[in-house]
Amino acid sequence: MTFRHLRRAAYSLLAALLVAAPALADPGRLIVLVATGTEMPISEFRAGELVGGIHKDLGEALAQQLGRRAQFLAMPRKRIAQTLEAGRADVLCMYMPEWLPGSFYWSSPSSLSPSCWSRTGAGRAP
Repeated sequence: MTFRHLRRAAYSLLAALLVAAPALADPGRLIVLVATGTEMPISEFRAGELVGGIHKDLGEALAQQLGRRAQFLAMPRKRIAQTLEAGRADVLCMYMPEWLPGSFYWSSPSSLSPSCWSRTGAGRAP
């Protein structure tokens, strides 16, 4: 995995997030949802907090591009759909629409990530 791939994925999601900016709950932060069942190189957790990995790098890069600070919300896989539906997160990356029930707005796939979800258009079909 190269920085070029990470940057390309970040720019793809950035476009979706720029449209989503008015829908973000706190304009100073970007809440990035991360499944706790993932491991390095995708994510590294210590004491329930995300401390490293691609999810952390991508979330921080996106937040920086949006002029926000990243806040990571670690969640078991089975609670992700409920968390998204409740509007408690702004972004979920490296998931596919087929993996989650419900109607969410999904970005186009990239070479790094199958697709990302953003809060914009929640409730509309992908």
